[in-house]
Amino acid sequence: MNPGAFNANDADKSDVYLATWGTDALFGSDPSELGKANRYSLDTGGAIADFSTGDHLQFSAKALGGGLSLGTLPESAFVLGSQPQGNQPTFLYANGLLRFDADGVGAKLAIDMLTLKGNPSLEASQISITH
Repeated sequence: MNPGAFNANDADKSDVYLATWGTDALFGSDPSELGKANRYSLDTGGAIADFSTGDHLQFSAKALGGGLSLGTLPESAFVLGSQPQGNQPTFLYANGLLRFDADGVGAKLAIDMLTLKGNPSLEASQISITH
């Protein structure tokens, strides 16, 4: 993992971090970057130690099996809690654990995506879906 931002961008005060291989721990910006928004991209099983209100998560629709619209995650695809509602692809967030359920209340089980250390608040608007 590259410990620094891939796009140290002072113009819009946002950085991008990319981690892979399943057991990543990201710590966001260094102290000189405090107050700047972070974007995180992880495979399943990772952990983010300092996720906060201004930070965003980005997931690939293709990697998740499709069924998700590109852009900001709609409220209807996000549940605060561990039980899916409806039969569409849904992100579930409870006790710091973000999970993804490809078919809602269907036969497929939700998979653990990542842990947000300290159980910070998370909203659908902080999740975006890309190709």
